[in-house]
Parts: sequence; structure tokens; C-alpha cells
Amino acid sequence: MRDASNPGGEIEVVFTGMRPGEKMFEELVIGAELRPTAHPAVMVAVEGFAGWDPLDLQLQALEASVSQHDAAAVRRQVGQLVGIARTGRGKV
Repeated sequence: MRDASNPGGEIEVVFTGMRPGEKMFEELVIGAELRPTAHPAVMVAVEGFAGWDPLDLQLQALEASVSQHDAAAVRRQVGQLVGIARTGRGKV
């Protein structure tokens, strides 16, 4: 890298500023409760947690439905699993 502290570097790095449409920040949380921290620019997300037991039961049921080639049940159970992931609760 070539810059003021390393003038013999092979690659010059030039800072040109932001380009049109470039994001200033990335939003990593959608729909969670946010709480402030000691730093004004840092927030903590508070999200639900389902735990292993409800997930394990749903995965066992899904595995049984797949083994039986029950497409309707598979669709329903995948929807429930997505609900668990989104809400952190055992049921949609």
C-alpha cells in the first residue's frame, strides 16, 4: 500500500469521499427492541430466544414429515420454524 507513511508502496490508496447512494451505516436489526448503551452511537438489540427444546421438537416433526413425503406438513412446519426464528417463541 502506498500512502504518506509508505511512499514506496505498490498500490496507491486515494480517499475520494462518498459516492452517490453509498450508505453511511448498515442497519443490522429489524423489528427488535433497541436499548441505548453508554456510547451514544451504539445500541443493544433485545430479541426473544426460543431455546433448544421447542426447536428440537419442531425439527423432529419436520424430519418425520419429510420421511413420509408429506409436502403440506413440511410447508406448515417450515413456516412454524421461521416463526420461531422471527419471534423467539415456540409457536407462530
